[in-house]
Amino acid sequence: AITALVGDTVTLDGTATGAFADKNVGTAKAVTVSGNTISGTDAANYNLVQQAGLTADITQADLTVSGFTATNKTYDTNRVATLTGTAVITALVGDAVTLGGTATGTFADKNVGTAKTVTVSGNTISGTDAANYNLAQQAGLTANITQANLAVSGLTSTNKVYDAALAATLTGTAAITALVGDTVTLDGTATGTFADKNVGTAKTVTVTGNTISGTDAANYNLVQQAGLTADITKATLTVSGLTSTNKVYDTTTVDALTGTAAITALVGDTVTLDGTATGTFADKNVGTAKTVT
Repeated sequence: AITALVGDTVTLDGTATGAFADKNVGTAKAVTVSGNTISGTDAANYNLVQQAGLTADITQADLTVSGFTATNKTYDTNRVATLTGTAVITALVGDAVTLGGTATGTFADKNVGTAKTVTVSGNTISGTDAANYNLAQQAGLTANITQANLAVSGLTSTNKVYDAALAATLTGTAAITALVGDTVTLDGTATGTFADKNVGTAKTVTVTGNTISGTDAANYNLVQQAGLTADITKATLTVSGLTSTNKVYDTTTVDALTGTAAITALVGDTVTLDGTATGTFADKNVGTAKTVT
């Protein structure tokens, strides 16, 4: 607006524009006004003075880093996240800004989880126009931390005589070694199991029953001890029910057996006694309490 002297006809025309002295960030920077003009019957009697004393601030523009991807990892007790890709920035046209520094990724905590937030830091900017920008590190990155395997060791499986069961006896003391600084306790009772009940050598024994607890237990996948083997040897199955008979010397070693031969296999097993039992003296000669085979 303008205020001409009373009775004069002066009209304010043009389009006012403001211009900072330079493009750079700053506070209370002088703004120069131009573009206003005047017209009218009495316009020639006036020297138009553009408005003065204006100031304004220029604040930093955000300059966002992009181009990174965060990589999933296996739990390792630290918060470090691996970044892949190449960091880039796009400054305003004509500005000289260079991206520098070394970008690092950091999980919010060390624990196992999916789609965990990864915070990026370490990027910097330099160049003629760098001070005019607020560098915004790349945001919105996530990655997974999966459980680390924690293997049980220290157990040995023991050979046994066939007993119709799958159970294998374990000896030794089960142990685990968690990552340094973690609190994990081995609990439970380890049991060993053969793949089947049958006689064999170097039969695989599967271990179960160990568990873990403690502050950091959820960060681990407990792996029961593997690679154990043991033998199952045959059980002795004794024939009973027969009686040997005295006889008069007859030049042979044959002895007549009486009774019924029987066996008692382990509960649940199916074993049939076959054949015809025969008795034989060690020799043909007269004697008392002679062994009969």
